[in-house]
Amino acid sequence: MIGSFLLWTFVWIWGTCCAIGGFLLRILFNPLVDPRGVITCYASKAWAKGILMWMPNVKIHAEGLERLSAGEPLMLTPNHASISDMIMLMSALPPTFKFVAKSPLFYVPPLAFQLRAAGYIRAGAGDEDDSKRVVDQCVKRLKQGSHVIWFPEGHRSPDLEVKRFKSGPFHVAKLAGVKVAPVAISGTRDVIANKSLRYHFTARVGIRILEPFEVEGEPKDAARQARAKVVEALAAPEQAG
Repeated sequence: MIGSFLLWTFVWIWGTCCAIGGFLLRILFNPLVDPRGVITCYASKAWAKGILMWMPNVKIHAEGLERLSAGEPLMLTPNHASISDMIMLMSALPPTFKFVAKSPLFYVPPLAFQLRAAGYIRAGAGDEDDSKRVVDQCVKRLKQGSHVIWFPEGHRSPDLEVKRFKSGPFHVAKLAGVKVAPVAISGTRDVIANKSLRYHFTARVGIRILEPFEVEGEPKDAARQARAKVVEALAAPEQAG
């Protein structure tokens, strides 16, 4: 418990430093200079990397990263098992993506400052106008060339079962004319368990970016297809590497 307390203290202090750094970077590399906000996202990556420095026995094995450098933006749809999912994704992926993050996070300093400076997208509150805002912002980011990460389960799974994927990100992908890349994340529950703030300092985390596909029919059918691919990948052994 002492280790977890010290790490959360570091997360807060380091997060404040990175948020200030991200804010200053956004002033220097403003939308006229860096419309996608890639430079600012390096502050997010630095935050995640700094946290992992405290956990040298947490190993991340990532597969399919080459799909992010293929020259086209993707809608990334990972399963969601742990509060540490975002940390692991920020650490492993290049800073060319935007998260769709829960609305309360955009009002909690210091994280809120970095989320806004980096151009991440605040999830909707459920009403029609707010849903349209989320769709419009996601389409804008995708058309700018950024990848978008949206957890289609909506919430962290209370167990390790992958829950139903909602159709929102697939509807956006179809509107923007981009492919969907399902993402299978494993091992993050071993870093921070569900409904817990206690860190465990030894884990093997797997991140697999699966083969992208086009949303040609109904978004809900694409959601079922993406979920099935994630479930299949989680059941299969990881490649050596």
